[in-house]
Amino acid sequence: MLFMGIDLGTTNVKISLYNDQGIKIAGSQFHTPIMFPSPGWAEYEPDAIWRLLSKEVALLLGEADRGQQVASLSISSQAETGLLVDRHNQPLTNMIAWYDNRTVALAKAWEQRISAEELFHITGLRLHYIHSLLKLEWIRDSWPDEYKKADKWHCMSDYFTRKICGEAAMDYSLASRTMAFDIERKEWSQKMLQLADIRPELMPPLKQAGTLLGKVLPEVAVQWKINPEAKAAVGGFDHMIGCIGLDANQEETIVASIGTTESVCIYRKDAGLTISPKGYTVGRHVFPEAFYWLGGMPAGGETIDWAIRMLLRREPDAESYSEFISLAESSASGSNGILFLPHLKGCVTPVVDPDSRGSFWGLHIKTKREDLCRAVIEGLAYEFRFVLEQTEIEVNSIVAIGGGEKNSCWMQCKADVLNTEIRTIEMDDTVTFGAALLGGMAEGTLEREHYFPIKEKKTFRPDPIASKMYEEIYQKKYKLLYEVQKKTGL
Repeated sequence: MLFMGIDLGTTNVKISLYNDQGIKIAGSQFHTPIMFPSPGWAEYEPDAIWRLLSKEVALLLGEADRGQQVASLSISSQAETGLLVDRHNQPLTNMIAWYDNRTVALAKAWEQRISAEELFHITGLRLHYIHSLLKLEWIRDSWPDEYKKADKWHCMSDYFTRKICGEAAMDYSLASRTMAFDIERKEWSQKMLQLADIRPELMPPLKQAGTLLGKVLPEVAVQWKINPEAKAAVGGFDHMIGCIGLDANQEETIVASIGTTESVCIYRKDAGLTISPKGYTVGRHVFPEAFYWLGGMPAGGETIDWAIRMLLRREPDAESYSEFISLAESSASGSNGILFLPHLKGCVTPVVDPDSRGSFWGLHIKTKREDLCRAVIEGLAYEFRFVLEQTEIEVNSIVAIGGGEKNSCWMQCKADVLNTEIRTIEMDDTVTFGAALLGGMAEGTLEREHYFPIKEKKTFRPDPIASKMYEEIYQKKYKLLYEVQKKTGL
């Protein structure tokens, strides 16, 4: 018996198969095709992703007749990305990517509609242009015909799950990112929808992640070469799905989820709205009756990709990535005096500032490309520390998941900058595993407790000498960069 987990990421779509011992049997991935129809806009064509997904799944399941062994599946996805569909689940719009900035002006208008305090009390969110409710407003005003025909708004996970099994449902963790969800009451907020003047019936039924929805549709069973009795379960927000794959359900566990973005994920038994850290958002977890605190950086692994393009003049791939790391390791700790502020997409914690920009500081005539490469990695580590410090939690160790944890130079630098152990685990992908686990538990075959504890792969321990040097740089220089840049208008 096999269980399939699918992760619809910003950069890549991943598909993995696990057996009933939690061991990965096979996997595949492809680049998430993205379009940029106007400056600052970013869209996914849903049919294009479906075709690529179906092709990869059919190839994966067709080998050794794996498809007939699949008992269940579930999907994780980026959060705020979404689209409007008609009553037959046919797309009326492309998927507007989470980071698409066409709603910046709308975000400013919201400042006059509701106080930051009330917004946070209802939704657990800080006002930001990325949230789904603003995308819905923009569509209503800019594409009125599509809005009038619309039956539902879907995030990526629930849209594709509906295509697979025919049932519409959004989980609480994704709903928490829409700015239309009351996180305490676990229901769509009538006040938020009224303030946005959005039809409440557009929002899908709400379900707990891991809720069984039904069997795959007959046409999907044929197209995917999958067992027609396989069942689909409600998926959720990728960072939180990764946490369930890690079994990170203890409040003292700090999870660094490092993908295109980089997030600090903290499990909470209660929302803690009155004590939540500055700049963090609060939402419902995929763990039942639990919450999360989420802080982060809009560009994590994407910053490394940018550096490879700019400094190596190459497209990111395994070979260029290895070269970048080799160059970074050739520079001494401290990057020979160079500092990098990794605000390529602004910042969100502790201050939401989409207009902040990335920058190198301290360039001199002897600066080498190696120094710039290392400065990028160190800048990401400094910024992570700055985000984490807002929690005021005493941190003993951090678990790193996502593609970034495979970068040993980055992980060691993070350990040195934080003067804290960074643990990585013996698992190829906690997000697809978490999705597969949700499906298996919903189907009734898997029990979460059967697979844990997860085995550790490597622990990166801070080097005392490097940590002492980084401490001085961080306190005397890095913590001042954003404020200096903001005040001077640079």
